[in-house]
Amino acid sequence: MKINLILQELEELSDRLGWEIRYEKGDFHSGSCKKDEQRLLIIQKKTSPGERVEYIAKALSNESLDDVFILPQVRRIIENQRIAND
Repeated sequence: MKINLILQELEELSDRLGWEIRYEKGDFHSGSCKKDEQRLLIIQKKTSPGERVEYIAKALSNESLDDVFILPQVRRIIENQRIAND
């Protein structure tokens, strides 16, 4: 599966799970935060599609995804981030 399709799947999954993703200019490291029910992931606009996939998968790796349909390749990417974070 091509990286742009994986990125699109992760962005759509994020939206379904209530995450807002913003691609912003600036001198910062990408990151996520949660406040009450609002979930926000800010990613530097200049990052590559591969880096975007990594940041989104890392944010989603903390979610309960057992009852959510995710393409197997995309699920593996998220699971690999979960393992890397442990």
